[in-house]
Amino acid sequence: MSLYDIYRPPTPRFENVNPFSIDECSYCPSFHLTTEHFPLQINEPHANSPIHDFPFDLDEFDRMFIDHDAHGMVSETCMDMHTSLILPFQGMEVDNHLSLLNLIVAYAEAMNHNQETTGLSEVIGRSIIKKVNPFGGPAERVLYYMFQHHNKKSNHNYLKEESLKNFYPAFKAFYQIFPYGKFAHFVANSAIMESLPSDAEIIHLIDFDIGEGVQWASFIEAIKHRRTEVRVTSIKFDEKDESSPFRFEDTKRRLHDHAWSYGLNMIIEEVRFQDFEIFTNNIEKGDYGRKSLYVFNCHVALPHMGRVRSKKHVFEFLRVAENFLHQVTCWGSTGKGIITYGNGDVFYDKTTTLMSYSTFLDANIAHYQALLESMEFDFPKHLGEARRALECLFVGPSVSSIVRDRKWEEIRQCGEIEFGLGLDGLELSEASVDEAKEVVKEGVSLYGVRIESGRKNEMVIEWNGISIVRVCCWKT
Repeated sequence: MSLYDIYRPPTPRFENVNPFSIDECSYCPSFHLTTEHFPLQINEPHANSPIHDFPFDLDEFDRMFIDHDAHGMVSETCMDMHTSLILPFQGMEVDNHLSLLNLIVAYAEAMNHNQETTGLSEVIGRSIIKKVNPFGGPAERVLYYMFQHHNKKSNHNYLKEESLKNFYPAFKAFYQIFPYGKFAHFVANSAIMESLPSDAEIIHLIDFDIGEGVQWASFIEAIKHRRTEVRVTSIKFDEKDESSPFRFEDTKRRLHDHAWSYGLNMIIEEVRFQDFEIFTNNIEKGDYGRKSLYVFNCHVALPHMGRVRSKKHVFEFLRVAENFLHQVTCWGSTGKGIITYGNGDVFYDKTTTLMSYSTFLDANIAHYQALLESMEFDFPKHLGEARRALECLFVGPSVSSIVRDRKWEEIRQCGEIEFGLGLDGLELSEASVDEAKEVVKEGVSLYGVRIESGRKNEMVIEWNGISIVRVCCWKT
């Protein structure tokens, strides 16, 4: 077996099992790493691993939201709607179907002509939210999350507040049940391991958005026998609207304890985003001539993250990383550093300043409809309230009008992400592709894994032919 087993828990059995409980060995994964790169065997998940310390009861989590309408939190408008909107709006009355389609087209045209300033888009948005059902099909729920701020009677904030009270167990469930984060972390970590020289003395991991740190917990377990010094640098952002529910000091403690338990020397620090370039200018001084591998890791808008960083920040991080890797003193024939980039807004990478708002909105709806469809496939149908709570925490923020409008504005200002042109693509191995397919269980679901045509350094997980997450890797 190899690294991907870290990310592959057994199929959850929800009838008599609590998937949040660390005491249920039938759900928590057993890790067995026995390849030549990872000569270790772990029969049980490590107690200090960040992903295995959230005891919780899933049935209780589901019941928490079943009776919230009894407290007057669900609007009568929503409860009176019984249609299910699944593009092409199957099950919806023809008149309502056509009316909703016309409203969406009108909204896109208003945004195309910058008529949001006149209030026209606001009026159309209020009409759309009256016609969509938050309990409907995937496409209808996407529209609800997009326009819910227009509904003054919406119970969305109540649901989110209740969900946030149980964020950590919800995060654990989301990460373990759905393959998006595991896929992205597996591809990135595999690329790092394949690039790691046998005589490297220091591994620098510079992480754009470290979050809960679960990616590096798995990486620690993979390199425990190498006795290599590991330095982790997390980027700190000041924007309140982009703040992570995870606290750096908590992540630092968990990772440090996890590394210490495996006998690894790990140094973890935080650098403000505005000081990032200055930091890279001085990073070599602390190595004292020792051989180092520099890893710039940037994951953005992965579904389990529940947040989207500014495209401008992504641009700047990748620009500084690329410049540093060009300038750093080269040693050895195996290279000196890599960039790993994972994006959950796959359509967002391929947008340009010439894109119309109509095309942008259509891409948004198609992408997030596929995401919600895949979540329904993976989640027990009788636990719909628990799934809806996970949607509020991890999908809703990425679909909201505030984030969507910011994305649109950034597209008009910045266009497509173009980077890596001065670096060589790190070709992803066939073995990693095959193992990634096992991570997402290709063949027993509508998930698929593919290498981008003509770009062997890019791997994509898709649902029913629609890309959900893309991971790209470059090397020097």
